[in-house]
Amino acid sequence: MINKSIISSVFVDFDGTLINSIESLYTSYCQFLGLYHIEGNRDEFNALNGPSTFEIVDILRAKHSLPHEVKDLYSKYIEITKRNYSNSEAFSDAELFLSTLHRQGKKMVLVTSGRAEMCLPLIEKLNWKRYFSDFVWGENVKHSKPAPDIYIEACHRVGAEKSIIIVIEDSLNGIRAARAAGLTVFGLAIDFSEDDLTRAGATKVFKNLTHVLEEF
Repeated sequence: MINKSIISSVFVDFDGTLINSIESLYTSYCQFLGLYHIEGNRDEFNALNGPSTFEIVDILRAKHSLPHEVKDLYSKYIEITKRNYSNSEAFSDAELFLSTLHRQGKKMVLVTSGRAEMCLPLIEKLNWKRYFSDFVWGENVKHSKPAPDIYIEACHRVGAEKSIIIVIEDSLNGIRAARAAGLTVFGLAIDFSEDDLTRAGATKVFKNLTHVLEEF
């Protein structure tokens, strides 16, 4: 049972949670593989929802025996992703969600496997920096989601007991990472089913951020 009255910190994922960027990321993934005459697919893409971009490229290189060094492939992947990612838009209830929790005095930390160079321009465009006390990016940890490192780092930064933190995630790997760090997770059933998110470790599952707000 969650004691709502003691929750003081909220860790929020970015892609697929606040930003409707999954389609642009899927397009980027397909275009990257297309350079090597390989057809991407949803199952493989969904399995890659969580790791950092560098880790994704490394995984794809090994699985598909891609030519070139990882750093060269990574540069190509970033170039493609930047082109598509800039068109991503916020979910319609994201501003309400962030502004409401901010007014309530919740300490919010953005915890994403994305890189600062990709995400910050969108965050600044939306005027969201004011809502967050800190940002933990994929490049801040050695191993990103589903490893717990990124959430352990976020806990270290806020210096709060894990019992007063709630995580908001939309992906299986994100939920697994938060649970492995010993945190309570609310799942958003946007790209994955409620059953899948629950099996991954979500304490509760919601259809959108507006419904999550009812818990606060």
